[in-house]
Amino acid sequence: MIPEQETAFWDAIEAFDKEGLLPHVMLIGSWVEYIYSFYFTTNFKPSLRTTDADFLYWNIRIPNSTISISDALKEKGFIFTENRLTGVGKFVKGERYAWSGHASQAHQWRQITSDIQ
Repeated sequence: MIPEQETAFWDAIEAFDKEGLLPHVMLIGSWVEYIYSFYFTTNFKPSLRTTDADFLYWNIRIPNSTISISDALKEKGFIFTENRLTGVGKFVKGERYAWSGHASQAHQWRQITSDIQ
């Protein structure tokens, strides 16, 4: 595992915890294997195939208080990107995304569309 991935994962967990969201989400996907590695007493090694961590947030009415997960993640250095065609948004973090152009392209796309509107 790339140390940058691990740091980004724990930063997201801290942001969720800070906002009181952590008890209301469930980690799903291959990152669950990473968490399993802390609990198995064997030499279990997670085989992460993706860099994104997926969380199930099944009831947006809980918690009852207003939370700002977006601000909490931005404070941790995450950048929000959105696919304008599908409306799917995600937070990305790390030099890897800046180098590959994902975050910068999303920012440029938002800037271009903002100028047009």
